[in-house]
Amino acid sequence: MGYAYQFSCSKCDYHSDTVYLGRGMLVETELIVGACEVCQELSSIPNNKSVANCGLCRAKKSVTPAKYRESEQQVNPWKPESNRIYQCPKCKEFSIPTPIREYALWD
Repeated sequence: MGYAYQFSCSKCDYHSDTVYLGRGMLVETELIVGACEVCQELSSIPNNKSVANCGLCRAKKSVTPAKYRESEQQVNPWKPESNRIYQCPKCKEFSIPTPIREYALWD
């Protein structure tokens, strides 16, 4: 089962489009959070790739895994990724926590 999030920065006015993470039935590899260096948006990237094309701006080889830090406070022990604070693609601060609840589930 995959899940979808919408990320928001606590330091600037950045809000992401829907980012699909996890693994659905037809997806071979798990999707993780990526950041596009061209359009400066968060998106998905397969966890077995170090670079991918952006699904939003269509730039080739512009998405890399998003930088993050682990939160000192454990949010959800069943989801290790819930403790991550991502770097905002706009202001470059580590100020985007993983939302507590999924925006949607997908398969």
